[in-house]
Amino acid sequence: MVGWRYGWLLLLLTGCSANPTPPTDPQRLATIQAELGGRYLAQGEYALAQLKLQKAIAQAPHHPLAHHYLGELYRRLQRPALAADHYRQALDGAPNDNALRNNYGVFLCEQQRYSEAEEQFLRVLQDPLYPLPQRVYENLAVCANRAGDTTAAERWYRQAEQIRLNRQSITP
Repeated sequence: MVGWRYGWLLLLLTGCSANPTPPTDPQRLATIQAELGGRYLAQGEYALAQLKLQKAIAQAPHHPLAHHYLGELYRRLQRPALAADHYRQALDGAPNDNALRNNYGVFLCEQQRYSEAEEQFLRVLQDPLYPLPQRVYENLAVCANRAGDTTAAERWYRQAEQIRLNRQSITP
């Protein structure tokens, strides 16, 4: 009877003491670092975000998510040349990432590259499954307003409001 108990105890301890193997795939490691960097970015911890994102790029130099977040980081830090470079690299690796494309459009608008921004936003709206089209219309409106086109801005704002109203009427 004593042997049986020790056997179970040994089995439990063996299971508990086994060291899980850390991931070694560079893409997976880069994704983990990029996701951490994105969380730090969202919290306004820019230095930590930059550190994690640079580690991601060191693991996988063409990692789209890491480049996306670096583009966002440098946009927020008002370093447009670096932001543009990382957005372009991210789009090269993930041309169908519409969240990325929307953020790139915001960046282009901030750089007063209004027609390029509008092109990015309109490409996002071609995706019927994009979850936040009202925000894209709002971005179009803000950009049109900055460009001095108040007629277009009003049209885009109305589109955003119509989507919001339609969604409210559907929500139980």
